[in-house]
Amino acid sequence: MKKSVNILIVSSFMAGFALMTVELIATRLMAPYVGSSIYTWTSVIGVVLLGTAIGNYWGGIYADRHGSRESLATLFIAASTATFLIPLAAYFSPLLVVSGLPISVATFLLAAILFCVPAGFFGTLYPGILKLHLQNIDATGARSGQISAAWSLGGIMGTFLTGFYFIGYLGSTATVLAIAVVLLINAAILFRLKKKRVLSIAVLFLIVGMMTYAMHLFTDGKGSVFVAESEYYKIRVVDSKLKDNGRVRVLFLDADAHSMEGLDGQQLDIYPEIYPIFSVINKNIHSALLLGGGSYALSKNIADFYKGADVTTVEIDPKVQQAAEDYFRLKEYPVRAEISDGRVFLQQTDKKYDLIFSDVYNSLISIPWHMTTIEFDRLVKSRLNPDGIYAINIIASLEGTDARLFQSMAKTFGAVFGEYYVFAYGKDARQPQNIILVGVNGPPNMFSDAELHEWIARLPGGEVLAKKLVAGYRVTDEKAMVLTDDHAPIERLMAPLIEDYFSKYVGIYYSVIFSRG
Repeated sequence: MKKSVNILIVSSFMAGFALMTVELIATRLMAPYVGSSIYTWTSVIGVVLLGTAIGNYWGGIYADRHGSRESLATLFIAASTATFLIPLAAYFSPLLVVSGLPISVATFLLAAILFCVPAGFFGTLYPGILKLHLQNIDATGARSGQISAAWSLGGIMGTFLTGFYFIGYLGSTATVLAIAVVLLINAAILFRLKKKRVLSIAVLFLIVGMMTYAMHLFTDGKGSVFVAESEYYKIRVVDSKLKDNGRVRVLFLDADAHSMEGLDGQQLDIYPEIYPIFSVINKNIHSALLLGGGSYALSKNIADFYKGADVTTVEIDPKVQQAAEDYFRLKEYPVRAEISDGRVFLQQTDKKYDLIFSDVYNSLISIPWHMTTIEFDRLVKSRLNPDGIYAINIIASLEGTDARLFQSMAKTFGAVFGEYYVFAYGKDARQPQNIILVGVNGPPNMFSDAELHEWIARLPGGEVLAKKLVAGYRVTDEKAMVLTDDHAPIERLMAPLIEDYFSKYVGIYYSVIFSRG
């Protein structure tokens, strides 16, 4: 009897462990297609709760009708099979993502397709285990508490191991497949399965595993120089040939193209080439801090242009830094790399800089809201030398309803730095593009827009850069707000832009990945 009780407690622990592991993995499996925004987390949590609620209800009825260890083992097999199919289903996610649906709808549907059924089967396990464990009505409270505690402890263990180990060392797909196998083993321990059933399940797992591996090789291998998964991103380095830029090497972090560099030494008309304009605004740049590394393109440009300057780059993901060293020649440049969150780094250092460039916003899908607020801008200003420059890069539109995020960020920026310059890398003000705000820690700007345009044009190749300056820009949207740590509704402000361009943006992502260089 005691052995049977222990098996049920262990089963509850394993079920809770598996459920929380899959729930955390869910956001990583979806991030390469829809980003890792509040929409993703909301959809995953809501869908998993919905699935488990349905499973709890149905599982309770099933347990009353078929309350046996064999029936419980069957439920574990069903949960295992549904879990094992998740990675295979995830490879068809692009069909939904590029369908033209609003991102909130696409994200919810993707979460529902991938995780609602597995969560439902997980939900059936709790009442099934509890039914078998409640053998003595006088100990109902104690026995219910044992099952609930074991489930919760398993969930806690699954949460920590997944966040701190599984994703970074095993990867999302391998973790999900391993969890499916663990659930199957648990079923076998609960009830001795017949050889035919074991064989049929083994054949199913083998076929699905081979299909998943083949899809993995296809999507990660075609056109990719390097593919890895970190605690933060799906990292992909791709060589491609683009119509306007020739042969390029692109760094993708999830579905975002974070960096692009020419393979033939060609100059690309992209925002990391803006570095010379800082020499016009401040002629004494001896130290620079860049928040956000990617391929370290801007860091390398600044280190190369401002000879002898101390250049430090803060990148949150060590695997991104390693990719920059291995595939983007970072080691050839005098750039000091620090692994940290940009805001945390600024809070912990008392060093001051002549130039700080924040390049953590270059995503159409999701951006770190805690580095958009007035409190953050004030922190940056406190780390600037007199006449030091602060610049930020975001993707947004200059005008129209799609400009709400940019106008709120500009209003917040202006509340700290007063006057500022705007540079835009797009031909149409209503289209999404890289926009760079530049402010100075000092008196009002030294140059008018016309004067700055003239001085930039005198730089080598400066005629192109001078055309990027947006003269006379001012925030005009009455709905623009000053973003604060207490209220920074980034997803709401980004929504019009994302809804208009999300499908097209992701479509370009796949066209680059599957276009060999």
